[in-house]
Amino acid sequence: MQQVLFRLRIPGLVPDGIPLYGYGLMLCVAFFACITVAGRLAKRQGIAKELVQDLAIWLFLGGLIGARTTFLLVPVNGKRQVASIGEFLWQFPRLWDGGVIFYGAAIGGVIAFGLAYFFQLRKHQLSTWKVLDIVGPAVALGLCFGRIGCLLNGCCYGDVSCPDCVGMRFPMAAPARFEMVHRGYQTAAGFTLEEPLPPLVTDSRTVGNVEPGSPAEAEGLKSGDVIVEVNGTPIKNAHDLNHYFASPENWRGQGWTLQLTVLRGANDTVELSFVPRTLPIHPTQVYESISMFLLFLLLLAFFPFRRHDGEVIALLMIGYGIHRYFNEMLRADVRPTGFENWTSLLLVAGGLLIVAYLWRKPAQYKPADSRSLASASA
Repeated sequence: MQQVLFRLRIPGLVPDGIPLYGYGLMLCVAFFACITVAGRLAKRQGIAKELVQDLAIWLFLGGLIGARTTFLLVPVNGKRQVASIGEFLWQFPRLWDGGVIFYGAAIGGVIAFGLAYFFQLRKHQLSTWKVLDIVGPAVALGLCFGRIGCLLNGCCYGDVSCPDCVGMRFPMAAPARFEMVHRGYQTAAGFTLEEPLPPLVTDSRTVGNVEPGSPAEAEGLKSGDVIVEVNGTPIKNAHDLNHYFASPENWRGQGWTLQLTVLRGANDTVELSFVPRTLPIHPTQVYESISMFLLFLLLLAFFPFRRHDGEVIALLMIGYGIHRYFNEMLRADVRPTGFENWTSLLLVAGGLLIVAYLWRKPAQYKPADSRSLASASA
């Protein structure tokens, strides 16, 4: 996870620097990768690459609008992310907070495709199925890069992994840490506070238990230490400490190191610095990046062997729907789970229906002819 890759500092104007977010960078990489792949496939099919690149802009904007709208308006656990139009408009552009739902993007992309076809593509008399087949591999590659952005941002994370499973420990700034603490799976930083019980414990900032084997213990934090400062912020009581740990604003884009100033004994002040991490959790972002890259290669390999236009996009729908359904079982981030699970099944069913519909029609291509066409156009 690396939410902010670096900051562009402008002395006198922006002393703190303009942050370059890893999530936004990977969205840009995904966009340019998509239009490059789609443009090359379009050229091989005898279609001007500029048309497909224009379509990519439609799909990108429509998908982004659909993704954010779905996240903000579809209820999660019976509650929407926003309560008013004003809050919706404020939250909508905040991509760095996470909350880009792919199936919302798919809905937005379908609407955008319809608009692009009506206003631009139909006058060129292009086959809708052929265009969708060109878009299919590009979508898979875009998802591959997009999930790398999710990994950098720390969103779309998995649940706690089993001891023998692959697991990734995220830093304190990661959204996963807040969820794991909320569920009671772990402490925020590897220690708890003592309950103030006069006359034994009168200061609510007193450390109670320190997790064995944790970075806090390795750095030397001890039971009975009194926390007076966290990352340069004075701590007056337990409420201040809990509020600091529980506020994402204190961590987003900041370093991963937790710096504590504690009182040990009567007048001994000790400076401690360590990096708390989450329990090992499933790196579902990595799972999807790998899966989508393999699906991208499969779609490219299948392209010359298709018998009808439309089979490539159908294979994308089936492959992604199956992957997403099982990957959802491992995720733990806040999202509309029922919406995504049912949409995965509908996507697979839709792909199978397209295949059944196309196979009832006479073949448009012979595999050998299709391979020759691809080689000649390369």
